[in-house]
Amino acid sequence: MKLVRRVGIGFINKLPSSLKWSLYYLSFFKKRLRIDFTKTRNSLLSKKSAILVIGANDGLSFDDLFGSLNSSLTTGLLLEPSSKYFSQLVKNAAHLLNLIPLKIALSSSNSSLNLYQLNEKGLKKMPEWGRGLGSFSKEHLLKYDGVSEEDIESELVEGRSFNSLIEEYNFFAIEYLQIDTEGFDAEIIKMIDFKSFSSKLIKFEVSNINYQEILETKEILKNQNYYLIRQGGDMIAYSKNINPIFY
Repeated sequence: MKLVRRVGIGFINKLPSSLKWSLYYLSFFKKRLRIDFTKTRNSLLSKKSAILVIGANDGLSFDDLFGSLNSSLTTGLLLEPSSKYFSQLVKNAAHLLNLIPLKIALSSSNSSLNLYQLNEKGLKKMPEWGRGLGSFSKEHLLKYDGVSEEDIESELVEGRSFNSLIEEYNFFAIEYLQIDTEGFDAEIIKMIDFKSFSSKLIKFEVSNINYQEILETKEILKNQNYYLIRQGGDMIAYSKNINPIFY
Protein backbone atom coordinates (compact mmCIF):
# COMPACT_ATOMS: atom_id res chain seq x y z
CA MET A 1 0.00 0.00 0.00
CA LYS A 2 2.86 2.41 0.79
CA LEU A 3 4.34 1.81 -2.66
CA VAL A 4 0.97 2.39 -4.33
CA ARG A 5 0.55 5.61 -2.33
CA ARG A 6 4.02 6.87 -3.32
CA VAL A 7 3.36 6.12 -6.98
CA GLY A 8 -0.02 7.84 -6.81
CA ILE A 9 1.35 10.97 -5.14
CA GLY A 10 4.26 11.00 -7.58
CA PHE A 11 1.78 10.99 -10.46
CA ILE A 12 -0.32 13.78 -8.91
CA ASN A 13 2.78 15.93 -8.32
CA LYS A 14 3.49 15.86 -12.07
CA LEU A 15 0.09 17.33 -12.92
CA PRO A 16 -0.41 21.04 -13.78
CA SER A 17 -0.84 23.16 -10.66
CA SER A 18 -4.44 24.13 -11.49
CA LEU A 19 -5.44 20.48 -11.75
CA LYS A 20 -3.58 19.64 -8.53
CA TRP A 21 -5.56 22.27 -6.64
CA SER A 22 -8.82 21.01 -8.14
CA LEU A 23 -8.06 17.49 -6.95
CA TYR A 24 -6.95 18.70 -3.54
CA TYR A 25 -10.31 20.32 -2.88
CA LEU A 26 -12.11 17.04 -3.42
CA SER A 27 -12.80 15.45 -0.03
CA PHE A 28 -11.33 12.11 -1.10
CA PHE A 29 -7.92 13.64 -1.89
CA LYS A 30 -7.97 16.25 0.86
CA LYS A 31 -8.05 13.50 3.47
CA ARG A 32 -5.08 11.76 1.89
CA LEU A 33 -2.79 14.51 0.63
CA ARG A 34 -0.61 16.92 2.60
CA ILE A 35 1.27 19.91 1.20
CA ASP A 36 5.01 19.77 1.82
CA PHE A 37 5.80 23.40 2.67
CA THR A 38 9.59 23.12 2.42
CA LYS A 39 9.58 21.35 -0.95
CA THR A 40 6.90 23.69 -2.29
CA ARG A 41 8.86 26.76 -1.15
CA ASN A 42 12.17 25.43 -2.48
CA SER A 43 10.61 24.60 -5.84
CA LEU A 44 9.15 28.10 -6.03
CA LEU A 45 12.50 29.71 -5.20
CA SER A 46 14.53 27.50 -7.55
CA LYS A 47 13.50 29.82 -10.39
CA LYS A 48 13.87 33.58 -10.74
CA SER A 49 12.14 34.91 -7.64
CA ALA A 50 11.76 37.79 -5.21
CA ILE A 51 11.44 37.46 -1.44
CA LEU A 52 10.69 39.72 1.51
CA VAL A 53 11.78 38.60 4.98
CA ILE A 54 10.48 40.68 7.90
CA GLY A 55 12.32 39.87 11.11
CA ALA A 56 15.33 38.18 9.54
CA ASN A 57 17.41 38.04 12.76
CA ASP A 58 20.90 36.83 11.71
CA GLY A 59 19.53 34.98 8.68
CA LEU A 60 20.58 31.54 9.89
CA SER A 61 19.38 30.86 13.43
CA PHE A 62 16.24 28.71 13.48
CA ASP A 63 15.71 29.30 9.74
CA ASP A 64 16.61 27.15 6.74
CA LEU A 65 15.64 29.72 4.10
CA PHE A 66 19.14 30.81 3.06
CA GLY A 67 20.07 27.24 2.19
CA SER A 68 17.30 27.11 -0.42
CA LEU A 69 18.22 30.34 -2.22
CA ASN A 70 20.10 30.70 -5.50
CA SER A 71 22.24 33.84 -5.38
CA SER A 72 21.91 34.42 -9.12
CA LEU A 73 18.14 33.92 -9.26
CA THR A 74 16.79 35.38 -6.01
CA THR A 75 16.35 39.07 -5.27
CA GLY A 76 14.97 40.29 -1.99
CA LEU A 77 14.81 42.47 1.08
CA LEU A 78 15.86 41.28 4.53
CA LEU A 79 14.50 43.44 7.37
CA GLU A 80 16.10 43.31 10.80
CA PRO A 81 15.97 46.34 13.14
CA SER A 82 18.25 45.05 15.92
CA SER A 83 21.81 46.37 15.64
CA LYS A 84 23.48 43.28 17.09
CA TYR A 85 21.65 40.85 14.83
CA PHE A 86 21.73 43.09 11.75
CA SER A 87 25.53 43.07 11.67
CA GLN A 88 25.48 39.26 11.71
CA LEU A 89 22.78 39.22 9.03
CA VAL A 90 24.94 41.32 6.70
CA LYS A 91 27.80 38.82 7.06
CA ASN A 92 25.60 35.75 6.67
CA ALA A 93 23.87 37.13 3.58
CA ALA A 94 27.05 38.40 1.90
CA HIS A 95 27.12 35.51 -0.59
CA LEU A 96 23.53 36.24 -1.65
CA LEU A 97 24.45 39.19 -3.81
CA ASN A 98 20.94 40.23 -4.80
CA LEU A 99 19.51 40.33 -1.28
CA ILE A 100 19.46 43.72 0.45
CA PRO A 101 19.65 43.77 4.27
CA LEU A 102 17.76 46.74 5.72
CA LYS A 103 18.05 47.88 9.32
CA ILE A 104 14.42 48.89 9.69
CA ALA A 105 11.18 47.71 11.27
CA LEU A 106 7.72 47.85 9.78
CA SER A 107 5.21 50.11 11.49
CA SER A 108 1.99 51.92 10.68
CA SER A 109 3.96 55.05 9.74
CA ASN A 110 7.48 56.24 8.95
CA SER A 111 8.59 56.92 12.52
CA SER A 112 11.03 55.72 15.18
CA LEU A 113 10.13 52.85 17.51
CA ASN A 114 11.50 51.33 20.69
CA LEU A 115 12.62 47.75 20.12
CA TYR A 116 12.92 45.63 23.28
CA GLN A 117 15.22 42.63 23.40
CA LEU A 118 17.16 40.56 25.88
CA ASN A 119 20.52 41.90 27.02
CA GLU A 120 23.49 39.62 27.64
CA LYS A 121 22.31 38.85 31.17
CA GLY A 122 18.84 37.96 29.90
CA LEU A 123 20.19 35.79 27.10
CA LYS A 124 22.07 33.65 29.61
CA LYS A 125 18.76 32.79 31.28
CA MET A 126 17.15 31.58 28.08
CA PRO A 127 17.67 28.71 25.63
CA GLU A 128 19.33 29.50 22.30
CA TRP A 129 16.03 30.63 20.79
CA GLY A 130 16.02 33.57 23.20
CA ARG A 131 18.18 35.39 20.63
CA GLY A 132 15.07 35.72 18.52
CA LEU A 133 13.08 37.56 21.16
CA GLY A 134 12.70 41.11 19.96
CA SER A 135 9.45 43.02 20.33
CA PHE A 136 7.91 46.49 20.39
CA SER A 137 6.19 45.39 23.59
CA LYS A 138 8.30 45.04 26.73
CA GLU A 139 5.45 43.06 28.29
CA HIS A 140 5.85 40.41 25.59
CA LEU A 141 9.37 39.66 26.85
CA LEU A 142 8.36 39.80 30.51
CA LYS A 143 5.88 36.97 30.02
CA TYR A 144 8.74 34.48 29.68
CA ASP A 145 9.64 32.68 32.90
CA GLY A 146 12.63 34.18 34.68
CA VAL A 147 12.82 37.34 32.56
CA SER A 148 12.79 40.60 34.54
CA GLU A 149 13.13 44.29 33.71
CA GLU A 150 16.88 44.01 34.36
CA ASP A 151 17.19 41.46 31.54
CA ILE A 152 15.78 43.76 28.88
CA GLU A 153 17.42 46.47 26.79
CA SER A 154 15.80 48.86 24.34
CA GLU A 155 16.98 50.34 21.07
CA LEU A 156 15.45 53.17 19.06
CA VAL A 157 14.99 51.88 15.51
CA GLU A 158 13.72 53.27 12.23
CA GLY A 159 10.15 52.35 11.36
CA ARG A 160 8.79 52.26 7.83
CA SER A 161 5.28 51.68 6.55
CA PHE A 162 4.70 48.64 4.38
CA ASN A 163 3.49 50.72 1.44
CA SER A 164 6.48 53.07 1.46
CA LEU A 165 8.84 50.08 1.54
CA ILE A 166 7.39 48.24 -1.44
CA GLU A 167 7.07 51.49 -3.41
CA GLU A 168 10.72 52.40 -2.85
CA TYR A 169 12.00 48.98 -3.92
CA ASN A 170 9.28 48.21 -6.48
CA PHE A 171 8.31 45.04 -4.63
CA PHE A 172 4.68 44.84 -5.64
CA ALA A 173 4.64 41.20 -6.76
CA ILE A 174 6.91 38.65 -5.10
CA GLU A 175 7.14 34.92 -4.66
CA TYR A 176 7.70 34.57 -0.91
CA LEU A 177 6.88 36.67 2.16
CA GLN A 178 8.16 35.51 5.55
CA ILE A 179 7.25 37.27 8.80
CA ASP A 180 8.65 36.54 12.26
CA THR A 181 8.25 39.53 14.57
CA GLU A 182 7.41 38.12 18.00
CA GLY A 183 3.74 38.96 18.26
CA PHE A 184 3.55 41.73 15.65
CA ASP A 185 2.89 39.43 12.68
CA ALA A 186 -0.88 39.98 12.61
CA GLU A 187 -0.41 43.75 12.55
CA ILE A 188 1.88 43.44 9.53
CA ILE A 189 -0.65 41.31 7.66
CA LYS A 190 -3.24 44.01 8.37
CA MET A 191 -0.90 46.68 6.93
CA ILE A 192 -0.78 45.01 3.52
CA ASP A 193 -2.90 46.43 0.74
CA PHE A 194 -3.44 43.32 -1.37
CA LYS A 195 -4.75 45.45 -4.22
CA SER A 196 -1.19 46.66 -4.81
CA PHE A 197 0.86 43.78 -3.37
CA SER A 198 0.89 40.04 -3.94
CA SER A 199 2.98 37.11 -2.76
CA LYS A 200 2.54 33.55 -3.99
CA LEU A 201 3.51 32.08 -0.63
CA ILE A 202 3.32 33.61 2.86
CA LYS A 203 4.64 32.25 6.13
CA PHE A 204 4.05 34.04 9.43
CA GLU A 205 4.24 33.18 13.11
CA VAL A 206 1.02 32.68 15.08
CA SER A 207 2.36 31.20 18.32
CA ASN A 208 2.67 34.67 19.84
CA ILE A 209 -0.63 36.20 18.75
CA ASN A 210 -4.02 35.67 20.33
CA TYR A 211 -6.89 33.64 18.93
CA GLN A 212 -8.85 36.68 17.76
CA GLU A 213 -5.85 37.97 15.80
CA ILE A 214 -5.41 34.56 14.20
CA LEU A 215 -9.04 34.62 13.09
CA GLU A 216 -8.66 38.15 11.70
CA THR A 217 -5.53 37.32 9.69
CA LYS A 218 -7.10 34.13 8.37
CA GLU A 219 -10.15 36.09 7.22
CA ILE A 220 -7.98 38.68 5.46
CA LEU A 221 -5.99 36.03 3.61
CA LYS A 222 -8.97 33.85 2.75
CA ASN A 223 -10.59 36.91 1.18
CA GLN A 224 -7.50 37.11 -1.04
CA ASN A 225 -8.02 33.47 -2.10
CA TYR A 226 -5.17 32.00 -0.08
CA TYR A 227 -5.39 28.45 1.21
CA LEU A 228 -4.26 28.37 4.86
CA ILE A 229 -2.58 25.59 6.79
CA ARG A 230 -1.24 25.84 10.33
CA GLN A 231 2.13 24.18 10.72
CA GLY A 232 3.33 24.17 14.32
CA GLY A 233 3.70 27.76 15.45
CA ASP A 234 3.39 29.13 11.91
CA MET A 235 0.60 29.78 9.45
CA ILE A 236 1.26 29.07 5.78
CA ALA A 237 -0.78 30.85 3.10
CA TYR A 238 -0.70 29.33 -0.39
CA SER A 239 -1.99 31.28 -3.37
CA LYS A 240 -3.89 29.28 -5.97
CA ASN A 241 -1.28 30.01 -8.66
CA ILE A 242 1.49 28.25 -6.75
CA ASN A 243 2.48 24.69 -7.63
CA PRO A 244 1.97 22.63 -4.43
CA ILE A 245 4.07 19.55 -3.80
CA PHE A 246 2.20 16.82 -1.95
CA TYR A 247 3.30 13.96 0.24
